[in-house]
Amino acid sequence: SWIFAWLDTGRRQYLVYAVVYLAPYL
Repeated sequence: SWIFAWLDTGRRQYLVYAVVYLAPYL
């Protein structure tokens, strides 16, 4: 589906950065 391809462009990378940033607090 196109929506998953669109999400993988920027949202997925942003989510990865968010997880890495919040990891020490979790």
